[in-house]
Amino acid sequence: MNSSVRILALETSTHVGSVCLLENDQLISERRSENQRAHSDFLNQAIEEILTENSLKLNDVDLFATGIGPGSFTGIRIALNAAKTFSYIFRKPLVAIDSLTLLAHGSSIGEAMGKAIGSSDSSAEQSRPVLTLINAYKNMTYTCVYQFKNSQWIQLREAEAVGVKSLSDWLLASPLTKDFTSFQVLGDGYKTYLPFFEPSVLEKMVRPEDSSFDFPLASTLGQLAYELFLKKQTMDWKLLRPLYIRASEAEETKRGLVFTPLK
Repeated sequence: MNSSVRILALETSTHVGSVCLLENDQLISERRSENQRAHSDFLNQAIEEILTENSLKLNDVDLFATGIGPGSFTGIRIALNAAKTFSYIFRKPLVAIDSLTLLAHGSSIGEAMGKAIGSSDSSAEQSRPVLTLINAYKNMTYTCVYQFKNSQWIQLREAEAVGVKSLSDWLLASPLTKDFTSFQVLGDGYKTYLPFFEPSVLEKMVRPEDSSFDFPLASTLGQLAYELFLKKQTMDWKLLRPLYIRASEAEETKRGLVFTPLK
């Protein structure tokens, strides 16, 4: 295996789109866009700019990485289809990571900002859990819970699309999350639905000062992709699938699901 691995990471599942070039786990170049409706144009231009400024071609990339959602149905496909195509054409390995995992890992909250929680094992390294809330629209968030424990990230709940008014019940429904008195909260779903969270949930929410933690980024994706590459946990392009947790708007309309704005 070469000592140097060039990684091209693509993430367009949410409002912030990003493209990064890394050498091993070191960031070399980065581009970001907050124009969600133009992620496709942004992605192509960003890739070209980054490769040009580093005197590289796509075939010089050793590993492609993509976010797979959940998030915008259209946005997910932009990065995913690009990475899948590059992996196929250039016969290079591929890594795919979901956007909720990227949020938790990108914050470094477990290591740098966590608050100790009581544990039966007093020597265990444990931190305040991270509650990720990506806006799923229609009064819902893509939600998951993570905790940095014993020097690694643990996923405490499966990712789900949870109604804003059901978040308290969702946290209480699992023995792994019901007893926590506070959560570090990340994701654009927090600001979007802040007026509508139940008081019992809101009082448990602790927010970082840096709002950049509210979006999954290609820089985090690239660093995690390198770790997976070293562990030989890459995938074949034919196995790549988007992570759609809830049905599309067209499918929900067909099923007769009615959206009523919160008041």
